[in-house]
Amino acid sequence: MKKIIAAVLIATLTLTLFAACGNKKSDETETTKYGLAPNHNGEPVKPYAEFDSNLTDAKEFKNADGKVVYKVEYDVPWLNDTYSEEAKTQFNNYIQAEFIDTALAFAENNVKNVRPDETEPRTIKISYEPVYKLDNVLSVVISTAYSSQSSINVYRTFNLDNGFVLHAEEFFTENVEETKEAIFDTLLPEAAALLPEDSKVSAEEKNALAAEKLAAGFDSASFYITDSYIAFIYNISAFSEGMGAGAGTHAGILHMTICSN
Repeated sequence: MKKIIAAVLIATLTLTLFAACGNKKSDETETTKYGLAPNHNGEPVKPYAEFDSNLTDAKEFKNADGKVVYKVEYDVPWLNDTYSEEAKTQFNNYIQAEFIDTALAFAENNVKNVRPDETEPRTIKISYEPVYKLDNVLSVVISTAYSSQSSINVYRTFNLDNGFVLHAEEFFTENVEETKEAIFDTLLPEAAALLPEDSKVSAEEKNALAAEKLAAGFDSASFYITDSYIAFIYNISAFSEGMGAGAGTHAGILHMTICSN
């Protein structure tokens, strides 16, 4: 595992970075439907390589009268026989449990809630987009659309040699708390800007609240990488009360030039 991670660091990020990160606000925010940050030319990030190992299928759910009232359609990343048995088992089981089974359970549990006068089945669609691809590393965003108006985007970065999800601390220091502290310090200005405006709240209070929400909403597996930066993904709902997960995501961008050891 250490050998794999070392190769990733050299090839993609040269991440001997976060031992002494300073506060520096990135001016890059998400611009696409998947929440990907723009590149240096202002254009949305595109996959660096194709990833065509996938699973496509659909399941139907009927009500007590035998009418199809729910459909789950999915096109998800799925490792084929070109990968090791360990990688296939771990990766595919993760995709099955986290995305496919979740959507299937939702449809099954809500069959009884479909009105009799609805003429078309309600459809849940799961799709994916590769964000970054190396021989042994894949960053991907998986989108689950429960309606035409609402979708939930989840970002994950995988070690394709064994199929496991990578976590932020594997890319920086071995000290998880040190890693988190550096990330939070760097992303604090962005987090504060995501909070609703309130003239009664001082700048100090706003920063304290932003720091609290950064820590509460942090998921060390929720990030993607590119050649020049790592993006940590937060749900907008983590900073604004009354919003659901379908409100979208914010990419907190940490450029390689921001930090040094």
